[in-house]
Amino acid sequence: MHEPAENILVCRDLDKSYRQGREVIQVLDRLNLTVLKGEMVAIVGHSGSGKSTLLNLMGGLDQADAGDVIVAGENLKKLNEDQKALFRNRHLGFVYQFHHLLPEFSALENVMMPLLIRKIQKNRASKMALDMLQRVGLESRHLHRPEALSGGERQRVAIARALVNRPDCILMDEPTGNLDEATAHSVVELMLSLKKDSKTSFVVVTHDMPLARLMDSVYELRHGSLHPL
Repeated sequence: MHEPAENILVCRDLDKSYRQGREVIQVLDRLNLTVLKGEMVAIVGHSGSGKSTLLNLMGGLDQADAGDVIVAGENLKKLNEDQKALFRNRHLGFVYQFHHLLPEFSALENVMMPLLIRKIQKNRASKMALDMLQRVGLESRHLHRPEALSGGERQRVAIARALVNRPDCILMDEPTGNLDEATAHSVVELMLSLKKDSKTSFVVVTHDMPLARLMDSVYELRHGSLHPL
């Protein structure tokens, strides 16, 4: 069954459980979600409710016990690990609470990484990365390594890296959780402007309700399924 083109990410009847000793913990229970092109979705819920598990399934970093994850029309469970890695590089971006920048490389080199993985020629990759750093307001800091950047600057570099391939969807796990209020606000403003300019979709897992309320849709993950708020 083909998904409409405006459906960038679809989770259909997802089940996921873990075994703890003799006990089976049901984390996701026939969970469903559709994210449209350019839509920003927030997922909230208490710690241990399965939010990060769900994000990992959406990104093809883990596999559900049952159900389907369809990104840009492609069912992830039909891809092998190599195909999934290539698909992630092209269609998905990831931003975490901790930036995961490579400390030995400059901001520019960190943002170039996804392009080099795609075998894009180095000069072109450098120009594309610099353009993206300019969009996040960091072109003047492009030669600085992560240690020389503030927390907010590192997170903006991480967002630039996630966006440089112009993916269909960005998956974010507590993107402002490690930032002070003013810096978090600047990151949110950046996300909103990128959505407007690029029609990028965002799925944001967060404990930050003011952030969640800025999204187009908010869901609470409770008892293994999503409930609109």
